[in-house]
Amino acid sequence: MANLAAPTPRTYEIRADSDELDYPQGAEQTWEGSALTDAGSPGAGTNVIHTLVAGENFVGFANTSQNNASGSAGGITINVKGKGCVKLSVTGVTAASVGKKVYASDGNTFTLTSISNTLIGVIKQIVSGIVCMVEFAGEGFQVG
Repeated sequence: MANLAAPTPRTYEIRADSDELDYPQGAEQTWEGSALTDAGSPGAGTNVIHTLVAGENFVGFANTSQNNASGSAGGITINVKGKGCVKLSVTGVTAASVGKKVYASDGNTFTLTSISNTLIGVIKQIVSGIVCMVEFAGEGFQVG
């Protein structure tokens, strides 16, 4: 897979502990459903959100599509789902993958491979094949 080129609404489990926040958006087109980052390394960040790049902080998933490509970084905000459980296709999943960590290499590529990628959560349930329910928590949130 690769970064999204169109809105891709995600399916979330309805939970009382889900969290949504507004963050300053980078100067880019952001698509609904993209995994997002604040461009920082774990524990530090810029507080300006853009599409995830492997190795940077995961902050959550875009709740809306928004184009700020002609604007200034941080000039507008975007709503982000920072914690919850989401349905994703995860490369490398087997029947024994429940409880394994899930990583992202970009805004729409999810894998069990940790090398150079960004931790986003853990597999809670295998729905079918490589489609899983993934419990996730962005930077500053706790899984569970």
